Amino acid sequence: MQSNIKSNINTVPQNMKIGWYSEKQRNAVWECQKSSYNDNKQRYCAHVYLQPNGKEVIVTSVTSSYDNKPLWDDVQLIGPVTKWVRNIHTRHITYESE
Repeated sequence: MQSNIKSNINTVPQNMKIGWYSEKQRNAVWECQKSSYNDNKQRYCAHVYLQPNGKEVIVTSVTSSYDNKPLWDDVQLIGPVTKWVRNIHTRHITYESE
């Protein structure tokens, strides 16, 4: 019975994906693209997706299941997402308290 419950939790409907967010990934992608390209084109470092309830969320990775968690050590589960909305082209700047 326990394995059946776990498999139901890990099962994601076909039209739905799992969103994840990593601050380190977002900033690393932004830095890499900034230094790799010299053409002044905007390139994305994160994405906005819709959740099933219609709320917009920011993600840096989207996977097909909960088992495919990104390997960034600060990754956070955002949850199910259904539709891509737009890309984000800016780095997220955090300020450490003094």
